[in-house]
Amino acid sequence: MTPQEEQFLQVIRTNDTNQAKLLIEKGINVNLIDAVSNMSVLMLAAQKHNYKLCELLLGHGADLFWKNQEGEGIFDKFKDDIKLMTWLETQIKRINNQKFKEAALQGNLNYITEHFSEVNADTLSWSFVHTPSVPVLDYLLKMGIDVNVQSTYIKKYGFGGGREHYTLTSLLDGCKQNNLEKVKFLLEHGARVDIAYHSVQLIYGKDPDDHINEDQKITALSFARNCKNLEMIELLKSYGAKG
Repeated sequence: MTPQEEQFLQVIRTNDTNQAKLLIEKGINVNLIDAVSNMSVLMLAAQKHNYKLCELLLGHGADLFWKNQEGEGIFDKFKDDIKLMTWLETQIKRINNQKFKEAALQGNLNYITEHFSEVNADTLSWSFVHTPSVPVLDYLLKMGIDVNVQSTYIKKYGFGGGREHYTLTSLLDGCKQNNLEKVKFLLEHGARVDIAYHSVQLIYGKDPDDHINEDQKITALSFARNCKNLEMIELLKSYGAKG
């Protein structure tokens, strides 16, 4: 074990979140095992109920399901700790939601079908809007997703900590990404061409009405024109797109 890894174990044992964060940001292995306790660093942090540190470890790839040679993992070690078990359940749901989104972006229908009941409504909406995969779209529609469901995303940007709020439908995303197959499928299943992309850029700490720029007029047809996709443009017009 390297001196830096020894240091990392020590700061975890002493519950020093700030020092642990610095080492994690430098690329330390977040799945180190403490030979003395036979626990992972995540288990050590969980034992102290240091949820901030646990989230930091999980966010950098810590294995929530690691088990030692005796087959004992975090859920076995602390099964009688109701507060910790409740928190861990929320983390499992959060991780599943994130994996579901990743699967949607990759068009991995097998994962989608296996984990559909384990994700929340916001994740389903986001996945339907952003997936490039027609099979995933078709599956979610059959599960009851509204073809015109909208997903709102908040993106931070700039040195001053500003942020951008934008709202998309799946059709708008398909046009924006120049995905003709997706656009055709959505139009055939009732996607509305009159819903516009809504984007608001806000100054950090200011009133929501004090925005830098607001653009509510970016339509599916506008995105298709930006992509210079003549077939998509004509298709949208055939479904009533104006302008």
